[in-house]
Amino acid sequence: MSVESIQVVSRRGFLGTIFSAGAFVIGSQLLPVEAQAATEAAKTAWHPGVWMGLEPDGTLIILAHRSEMGTGIRTVLPMVFADEMEADWKRVKIEQAIGDAKYGSQNTDGSCSIRDFIVTIREAAATSRLMLERAAAAKWNVPASECKASNHQVIHKSGKKLVLLSGEIVSGGKQDRIVQQDTLIRPSKEAVNLNVFCVEHGRWVEKSSHFAPAAGGAGGLADPSVRGRAQHEKSQAAVWNQVDESLGKLKTDNATKTYQANLNNAGVQKSVDAYVKAIQSKLALDKVMGVAVAVNGRMVWMDCFSDNQMFRKYWPKMIKSYALEALQAVERTPTPKPPTYDEAMRYAEARDGKKTYEAEDGVWKLTKIEAKSHVIYELEDLTVKLPVVLHASKMAK
Repeated sequence: MSVESIQVVSRRGFLGTIFSAGAFVIGSQLLPVEAQAATEAAKTAWHPGVWMGLEPDGTLIILAHRSEMGTGIRTVLPMVFADEMEADWKRVKIEQAIGDAKYGSQNTDGSCSIRDFIVTIREAAATSRLMLERAAAAKWNVPASECKASNHQVIHKSGKKLVLLSGEIVSGGKQDRIVQQDTLIRPSKEAVNLNVFCVEHGRWVEKSSHFAPAAGGAGGLADPSVRGRAQHEKSQAAVWNQVDESLGKLKTDNATKTYQANLNNAGVQKSVDAYVKAIQSKLALDKVMGVAVAVNGRMVWMDCFSDNQMFRKYWPKMIKSYALEALQAVERTPTPKPPTYDEAMRYAEARDGKKTYEAEDGVWKLTKIEAKSHVIYELEDLTVKLPVVLHASKMAK
C-alpha cells in the first residue's frame, strides 16, 4: 500500500446509524460496498447485535466476523474500538461470528481485515462515544459539551456542584441501585464514588460499597418508604425487604427483583399518571419550595428545598414517587379526611429530637434529627460563605 493511500481520519468524521433495543448497539456501516445489497435485502435477519453492542451491565461486545489467522484481528480492532470509545479494555468481550451472509465478506486471506476496517471501526466507536455523551447530557439536563466519556463512564465536567437525593435511581451497572443519602458533589475532573444500595436483589454482586453512576444512570426516584430505609436504616437487607414488599403490593414482581419494574409497568404507570394529573391540577408551583405528603390521612413524608428552582427540578420525580407510595397503601373505609393546612404545617415545622452529623469538610454537612415520631435529614452546602440547607426531608416513623 502506498503512502498516498493512507487516510488520516478525523475524530469528528462520524457516520452510521444508531440502533437501540435493550442494549445500546452500534450499527455503523461496517460492510464492504459489495455486501450492502445483500444486507438491505435481508433486513429481517439483521438484529441490533450483529456487529457490536453495549450490554446493560456495561459489557462492550464486539463480534469478529473474520477468522483469526495470526494477523491479530481479534485483538487489534477491538482495542482500536475500545480506545476510541474511551472504554475499559477489561470490560470488552469479543465474540466470534458464525458464517452468515449478513456479515458480508468473511474472507480471511490477504491480511486485509485491519487495513479494510480500522477506519470504520474508529468512526463507529467515535459515534458511540458521542451518542453516549449526548444521552448522558439529555438525562442530566446539561449541555453535551460538558459531558466527556472516560474509562467506560461519562463524566459531567461543568465545574458546577451536583446535588443527589436519597433514593435517586441509578441504572445500568451490575444492578439497579439507589443513592444512599442526600449528598453534595463538588466539581471534579475525576469520577466521584457514591454510596448506594442495590434495588435489584436477583442480580446482586458485591463489588464495592461505592458505585460510580454510568452514562444515563440517573433515573427516577424511589418511593418514600424505600428512601427512608436507605437513608435512615442504612441497611442493604432493609432496602431489599422494602423493595420486595413494594413489588408485592404493586404486583410487579420480576426475575431479578428490580425496583425499576414499578416505574416500567404499564398498569402501575397508568395509575401513577392519574394521581399526578389530579394533584397537578390543584397546585400552583410558582413560589413553592417544599411539599408535605399524607397517605390515608396520615402525614408520612416531607421534601423541602432552598429555592423554588430546585424544587421544580425535582418535582416531576417526587410526585411520581409519592403516587407510588399511595398506591401501596391499603384502602381504608370510610376514606380518611386529608390533613388540614394547620396539621400539615405542624408536621413540617416540628424539629424536636436528637441531632447527629455527617460531613465532608468544606463541602457538605448532613444533620439528622431523630425523635420518637419522626426523623429529619438536612443537607447543608458548606462551599458558600453563608452555609445554606439545600434539601430537607422528613419521614414519619
